[in-house]
Amino acid sequence: MEHQPLVKRTFISAVVAASIGLTACGGGGGDSAGTGDITPGATTTTLSGIVADGYLVNATVCLDLDLNKTCDPGEPSAISASGGTYSFEATQAQIDTSPVVAEIIAGTTVDEDEPTAPVTKKYTLSAPAGKGAFVSPLSTMVQAQMETSGKTAEQIENEILVSMGQDPAVVSLFDDFVAQKEDAANTPATQASYLTLHQVSQVTAVTIANNIEMIQAAVSSGEIALNLTTELDSVITIIVQGIIEELAVIATEVENTTSFDANAVATTVGTTVDTATIVDQVAVMEAVSNSVTTTDVE
Repeated sequence: MEHQPLVKRTFISAVVAASIGLTACGGGGGDSAGTGDITPGATTTTLSGIVADGYLVNATVCLDLDLNKTCDPGEPSAISASGGTYSFEATQAQIDTSPVVAEIIAGTTVDEDEPTAPVTKKYTLSAPAGKGAFVSPLSTMVQAQMETSGKTAEQIENEILVSMGQDPAVVSLFDDFVAQKEDAANTPATQASYLTLHQVSQVTAVTIANNIEMIQAAVSSGEIALNLTTELDSVITIIVQGIIEELAVIATEVENTTSFDANAVATTVGTTVDTATIVDQVAVMEAVSNSVTTTDVE
């Protein structure tokens, strides 16, 4: 997917200090890249799933043990294979306490929606603990909301689907929308709903990637002072929560277009962080993260 600049619309995410629940993942296949710091002789479980916007090949997927939205050395990880599949070994304790993160790497990761060339901009996806069977921009929305709302993944999923005009009894943000939109076992209406989810997901991926690129450029030029190694998790949460605020508009644009183009929709909606306020937003988000009590809400 080619990521183009966005028309700028500023937003400030509403940040609510709350307790969150972090449990882990399951799901597909892929090539193992590392098992992390697992004690010799410890019992491990195979953790498998799919990472997608379109299916994403050569993305780095891991259990985010330290909750920084980065696949660090020592974290169980894998490189996604054809069809976006991944698989690695982890202990049950790691599985029960860690979200899944997927790093989409510019020049390396290939989106099978556009398989002729790698993606040109990096971005990061995530899924709540226990929801790693299908990691996508939509699961990333749920994870972002869990980090500040204190709600369960299911509560947030329902809210997001309703905001897009979708029926939570018919579709799920954690389903493989790439497959479901073409599954003949689904009704035409359900196939159409999953097509909408796929297209909203594509717009979301474009928006995340463009915002990360813009913030990185502002950091490199000295315009803003952020450490994108230690503060990336807050930056991504702020970006994604801004997208969630515009989901109704995004869904309407997607459904009304006669020739879908994710870049065009992203430009029309223009959900872009304000570099003049991003440092303050990150400071608030970091304060919330530091005050959060980790609990099991699953």
